[in-house]
Amino acid sequence: MSAVLAAWDRFWLAPASLRRLALFRIALALLVLQDVIGTARVVLRDAAALDAGDPNLWWSPILLFQVLGWPPLGLAAAEMLYSAMLVLPVLVALGIGTRVTCFALALGFLYWTGLIYGFGKPHHDKVALAFALMALWVGPAGRVYSIDAWLRRRRRGGEPAEGDLAPWAALPLRFTQISAVFGYAFAGWSKLAISGLAWANGYSLQGIMLGHDNVWAELLTRRVELCALLSVGALALQSTFPLILFFPRLRWLYLPGAVAFHVGTWHTMDTGPYITLWFTLLAFLPLEQVPRWFHAELSSRSPWRVARALLSTGVPVALSVYVFAVHSPVVAALLLLASTTYLLRRNRTYGARANSSG
Repeated sequence: MSAVLAAWDRFWLAPASLRRLALFRIALALLVLQDVIGTARVVLRDAAALDAGDPNLWWSPILLFQVLGWPPLGLAAAEMLYSAMLVLPVLVALGIGTRVTCFALALGFLYWTGLIYGFGKPHHDKVALAFALMALWVGPAGRVYSIDAWLRRRRRGGEPAEGDLAPWAALPLRFTQISAVFGYAFAGWSKLAISGLAWANGYSLQGIMLGHDNVWAELLTRRVELCALLSVGALALQSTFPLILFFPRLRWLYLPGAVAFHVGTWHTMDTGPYITLWFTLLAFLPLEQVPRWFHAELSSRSPWRVARALLSTGVPVALSVYVFAVHSPVVAALLLLASTTYLLRRNRTYGARANSSG
């Protein structure tokens, strides 16, 4: 029993990379900012309709709102919340009063999302993000890559930066991983519990796709064998997703598989892009390796390595921002995924060379 408890403690509280947690903090903050800007029209429209007494507006609060007694907001209060939700992600990304601003952002995001779901249809695309934000303020998310860390070093006379590993740094990442894992796993397990393997006969997926009139659905539903193959793949991906917790190298299978799954369902079943779920999957990636590799390349005396480092990071990020803002968030997400994967793989190659030469 003691061995089980020790393993449990190691899973949640073992020292982890502060840089990885800080980069995850920045990614979550930018993700919330994007989500708030994208959904502001819906929230402010419903708030204005509430003030106008629109008889067609139906308030059906989620359980959290029922338990805490949180009411819907009128237009003035919704505009104040919107202003706060534009400022808080920036403060979190910069690492200003990190623990307090992370906590405030988590509460604000819960309220903001609850307003959307209370006047509309609840979805599960933001569940992992909400759990990630609730856990982020518990960990030392502002110890590096933050204004807080810079001010702390200034107050202490410019002391050198602390080591990368720290207790509690893993907890927000683990909490996010667990919420994402069981989100996928329960979807697969429920299919198996209700329909068994018969769900993967191809006809179930074909019937769902036939209800959506688009090019992708029309192409895939022509052959039931293809639908059966896709059904088996989706069922296997979802129901075995927890394996990623025990075999981390499987992330290179499950994470691209999850993105491909969401791209497919978006373009065949009009589910939406699920951007807020895709980027929480960053919790599975060793993000701390990216700046390590980047610094090694910039510190080299090779102009080619310096240029490669700048191009391999700057170009994908610039393209992603442009595409996300102007064209397609899916293409932007795929660009970021591809560039992050490249940088991680390059860093692993660099680390192998350094170890062999040392």
